[in-house]
Amino acid sequence: MSREQITELVQQPGDITAALGEADPADRAEVYRQLGLRLTYHPQQQKVRVQA
Repeated sequence: MSREQITELVQQPGDITAALGEADPADRAEVYRQLGLRLTYHPQQQKVRVQA
């Protein structure tokens, strides 16, 4: 996804969670990267730690 597409996605009214859930994993990772998010999965606890 381009920077413009990601900006559009974030600024659109509606359910961004659903849009990200349907997004290609590489595109989703790029959105998270550009937003400055870091996700760490802890399998034993079945939890994801989110850092911004």
